[in-house]
Amino acid sequence: MTTLFSCEATDRWKQCLKSYGSVIKALSDKKIESAAKAKKPKPNPTLLQLDNWYQNDLPGAVCSRSPAHVTHAEMAKLMQWKLTRGKFRPRLAQLIQENTSESIETCTRDAFTAYDKDKDLAAAIQKLSSLKAVGPATASAVMACRFPESCPFMADESVTGAMPGIAIQYTHKGYMAYASKVTTKARRLRAQDKSHRWTAHDVELALWTDSLAKTLGVELEIAGDDDSTAGSKDSAAAAAATSTEPAAKRRKK
Repeated sequence: MTTLFSCEATDRWKQCLKSYGSVIKALSDKKIESAAKAKKPKPNPTLLQLDNWYQNDLPGAVCSRSPAHVTHAEMAKLMQWKLTRGKFRPRLAQLIQENTSESIETCTRDAFTAYDKDKDLAAAIQKLSSLKAVGPATASAVMACRFPESCPFMADESVTGAMPGIAIQYTHKGYMAYASKVTTKARRLRAQDKSHRWTAHDVELALWTDSLAKTLGVELEIAGDDDSTAGSKDSAAAAAATSTEPAAKRRKK
């Protein structure tokens, strides 16, 4: 079978995007089970709760401010989400707290305002990376919550899916190469599929889902012809009190 990234069939992309909720819940459950086996406390908040916050609550909170910006508490929680969802590096969770509230609010405000004006993603990532403990990957998570249409999060699985056989480079150059491929794919999917306005964040989520579903042994959901939203809200809600509906609430109509 061809890789997802090389696939031109939008049904397969929709299937992965629709299955995101089921796969993120499976990963969250696995982390809870691992903690129990190690006789450690249950993660609080759980990955599912953190992801629901990042995908659904944070974008609205950020965009409700004028000018838009991220607070110190939100940046710390975003880092917690990123480390819980991917590779856990406790030192980063500590270092992010050393930034002042003023520096985080000013830096994110300036990055958002500048990008909204000139669409210079490299400059925005560079600006955010001036904060302590913030590299291109974390900076991309900040940008993705504000500009999902053109700023994909730099998840390891998504990078590998978009650039197979190439070692991940956690650099500004490495991120820009990845972002270029993902935004180009989003444009191609939009041109082929008029029922869903594909964003860079959608593509990134679908790539992540495709990879983790295989790792966790989760069967992808069936995408119907009329599917135009992402996140598998119904399946996630049926399995847990918290549902996940990434990207759907943040698409520009």
